[in-house]
Amino acid sequence: MDFKKTKFGRFMNCRVPASKRYQPTEYEHAANCATHGTNGIAQPPGSTGAASPVERAGVCELAVGGVLYVVGVVFFKSDGLVPFAHAIWHLFVAAGASVHYYAIWRYLYLPESMLHTSR
Repeated sequence: MDFKKTKFGRFMNCRVPASKRYQPTEYEHAANCATHGTNGIAQPPGSTGAASPVERAGVCELAVGGVLYVVGVVFFKSDGLVPFAHAIWHLFVAAGASVHYYAIWRYLYLPESMLHTSR
């Protein structure tokens, strides 16, 4: 079946035949690793001005999400050496984004009355 003639054909990489796997050039691979590596490294709290030095709620969740991003870069870099490394990298990115989403939802969007449920 030729997927290029289906409705999903526009999402396929046309530089490589369908029977072969696309291999990024060394430059593309290095640029992708550098981009994803620097995006995963968390900035120190308060360096952006968005986090106040007194209120540090949610910093742990943001750090965990950043660590998930950085660990995922290891799998991204080992693409071709580890089976399904690219898919594993996507799982780490999704997990990091989920933790960041949870932190934003928990500490910025929930009403204050719902945060103190244990007392």
